[in-house]
Amino acid sequence: MEQTLAKPKKKLIDRILTAILGVFIGIVVLVEGVGMISARNNYGVPNFFGYQTMIVLTQSMEPTLPVDAAIIVKKIDDFSTLKASTSIGAKDGDMISFRTQIEGQDAIITHRIVEIRIESGKYVFDLKGDNNLNQIPQDLNVSQDNVLGKVIHVSVGLGKVQKFFSNPVVMFLLVLIPLGYIVFLSIRDFVRALKSKPVEAVIPEVAPLSAEELEKIKEQEKAALKEAIRLEKEKLKEELRKEMEQKE
Repeated sequence: MEQTLAKPKKKLIDRILTAILGVFIGIVVLVEGVGMISARNNYGVPNFFGYQTMIVLTQSMEPTLPVDAAIIVKKIDDFSTLKASTSIGAKDGDMISFRTQIEGQDAIITHRIVEIRIESGKYVFDLKGDNNLNQIPQDLNVSQDNVLGKVIHVSVGLGKVQKFFSNPVVMFLLVLIPLGYIVFLSIRDFVRALKSKPVEAVIPEVAPLSAEELEKIKEQEKAALKEAIRLEKEKLKEELRKEMEQKE
């Protein structure tokens, strides 16, 4: 009895686990797909509903942005809301990520705004890294057209997690292992279905009647037959009587 109850329970667990793994794989594939598509129009950086995450690779913004930390960058809808540092050595200006070129190759850099001006109707930002705020002149000046967004959060822990999951081998295993398990369950259930035999109908055995029971049944049948004959005779007599009365 315990084994009979254990099998349906195990099947239910397998179904729940398969559903969870299927949803997980779907989410991973969806995130990767959306990230790849959005990155085409965002200088190679995945964009999820206006938010982007990137890993700090250089020391130009230390100690504010440590190397390997993750930054969350929000797309800017109104550039007039951005603020520059109050002085050259201050670190109270907004930090923005932007596209530029280094040695002829596109690169994404995050620096602090030290000055804002408007040229030809567009905002232009003078930017410097926190590591060299006291150096003059400014490092870079960037048009609003090349700005990806404003830094709204910094996290060292998130950076480690993102760096781990950004490894192609890890991503491959995250999809391959659950998918392999789902395939294994499907093959196992298919093999079990082939091996299972159809359940034969079980006809309950009827106990043989005793001699007394047979004799009783015979007596009942004889009595029923006699009663039927008597009723039939009475019926015939009644019909004959009616005919005689009509003749008279």
